[in-house]
Order: sequence, then C-alpha cells, then structure tokens
Amino acid sequence: MGYLFLEVKLEVNLDSIFNIQTNLKKSPNALKTPLFIGFRTAFEYCFCCLIIGFKSRHSDQNANDPCSLQSSTHASRTEAGRDHSFEGMTDEEIFFSDYKEYEAGDVHYSIGCVSAYDDDTARDLAERMKDVIDLAHDERGMDMAFVQISIFHDGLSVVYLVPSNEEAAAVIEQCFGSDAVFDGTSYRIEPGFSRKKVLIPAITDALEDHR
Repeated sequence: MGYLFLEVKLEVNLDSIFNIQTNLKKSPNALKTPLFIGFRTAFEYCFCCLIIGFKSRHSDQNANDPCSLQSSTHASRTEAGRDHSFEGMTDEEIFFSDYKEYEAGDVHYSIGCVSAYDDDTARDLAERMKDVIDLAHDERGMDMAFVQISIFHDGLSVVYLVPSNEEAAAVIEQCFGSDAVFDGTSYRIEPGFSRKKVLIPAITDALEDHR
C-alpha cells in the first residue's frame, strides 16, 4: 500500500500580499474582485491538499500493524514463502519484531505478532515460530507465550495462534473453544481479530479465572 504524497508549492511575493491588504482596507468591495476570489480559492485548495495528505499518512500507519484488522495488502508472498517485510530477518528477529509482554492472574505472558499472506505462509511461519517461542521463557522469564499470525487482506480474515506450552494451549482452548482448530502446531481461528481488542482481554479473563 503506497503513501499518497501531495506536494504544494506556493510562490508569493510579500509586496503583493501587502498591497492586497492595503487595497482591502481602502475598498471593502475588493473582496468581490476576481483577484481576491482567485487568491482565496488557491488558499482553500492548498489547505484541502494538506488535510488529504495527513489523513492518508495516518491511515497507512494502521496498515503497518500486522495484528490490526486494517492491515491488508502489505503482506505479499515471495518465492521463499516469507512475508516481504520479514525478508532477510532471522526467525528470532521475526518473533521479537512486534513482541509485547503482559501480566494477569500472577502469570507473565507475551504475544508476538506477525502477518502472513495466506494459509500456507501462515503454517510455514507457525512451524518456524514454534522453534523460537521458547526464547520468551528462557530469555524473558515468561510463564507462557503466544505467536499471533494474522491474515487480513482481500476479504481474508484468519488468525493462527502458536502456544509455547501446554498451559498456553489450554488458555487458547478456554478462550475460543471449538472455534480454535488445532493442527499440531497452531490453532486456526476464523474470522481473525486484533491483539489489543480481542486476544489480550480474552487471555486476561482466562488467567484471572484461575487465580
């Protein structure tokens, strides 16, 4: 998804602006002249362009979040089966690229978010994340960890959740029940959801229930 860049160049002679202000004071009817109307129209156009450019850049910030429902076509498949944004990265770097830690019910847990283009890419990433997810235990001292692999584009809305251990798997099953289909490595859930709005509250409630 490309950014929309709008460049507006205004070359205004300061003496001309001063003369316009002076003439307006002398003759209120100058507000109705073609010169003033043209100047006002040009100003309004430039202001609208700036607003459009700001909104475009603000919208694209959401698209960069791999666990946001607004992320879409930024996940594109390559011949190696990797998301293009992870090209050249190790599996450990991918895992920690969007990694956050939480606490609920005296349990420390973490969630790493990545994006995928389709189910094949997601399953490939799930296998790779399974090999590095223990780093959350060994290096960060977490009790359990999850990797959320999201597919959000062209009408697709799917999430794969990779648990770090049996306790994490039990939490996923408690949170999503039969909607979470286990394939031996990860749980596939459709439709997808965001980490902030759905996954964190669900895990927190499940862990609080076992205090």
